Amino acid sequence: MDFDWDTVSEDAVFIIGAGRFGSRAARLLSGGDFQVFVVDLDAQRLSPLQSLPVRSVVHDGVRFLVENFAQVQENHIIV
Repeated sequence: MDFDWDTVSEDAVFIIGAGRFGSRAARLLSGGDFQVFVVDLDAQRLSPLQSLPVRSVVHDGVRFLVENFAQVQENHIIV
């Protein structure tokens, strides 16, 4: 998976999973002054979030973290 880390801000939030908790977190956090990324393997779970100012990443959440851990900065937030 090629994720463009050049577009990720210093204060980005990564929400792993778009289930009940992840979707709620996306709704609550999407109004902030920071980027919100929601990672889920199931594109159908991500589709209800399209009306929010969040970026959807279709990928397994744990695998996304494992593959990209070196890119995560200390000020990024993982939910």
